[in-house]
Amino acid sequence: MKEFKVNDFIELENVAAWQLIISPILDPKSPPYKIAPYEKSYMKMTFGEIEAHIKRRNTYFIGFDSDRNHALLRIVDPEARKALLNIDKEQIMLTDDAIKQLFACKNKESYQKMLDKLIATKAEAQTMRFKWDEIDFDSMNRWKENMLAEKIEEFLPPLEPDLRQIKYYDKEPAGARWHF
Repeated sequence: MKEFKVNDFIELENVAAWQLIISPILDPKSPPYKIAPYEKSYMKMTFGEIEAHIKRRNTYFIGFDSDRNHALLRIVDPEARKALLNIDKEQIMLTDDAIKQLFACKNKESYQKMLDKLIATKAEAQTMRFKWDEIDFDSMNRWKENMLAEKIEEFLPPLEPDLRQIKYYDKEPAGARWHF
């Protein structure tokens, strides 16, 4: 296994739909780390800084369950993840690959199981709500859209009008932004 030094930079991925701002622990006078929404390759945090946040139980890194799933920051390097989180497996997180796997499910039972596994927190529901316009529901069964909306509504109040009735225009027609 690779040995990491305290000053080694570790690659992180932000799976959240919003910017994450993290105050430094090792050098509190430094400016905060600002990780953009969906940032795929953030390389400004060191092994030691991440380790300090994990020791302080920062849920951005360790998630919300005993298996360290549902975190908002993914440690990309598997060896660094093992060294920092003491886990051998990939965490359950709402990554782009996980979302592709979700929509690849062929039947309602496997889709519901995967949906329950991936969306277990309010933050994950909010992220899926932000991604709603990017999802091509026209190319899949309508039940997938309905089940996803119901799952999101377990954590968040429904949008007005109902999220499932809105179609966003890529190019806004004159005077109109939404179509119901």
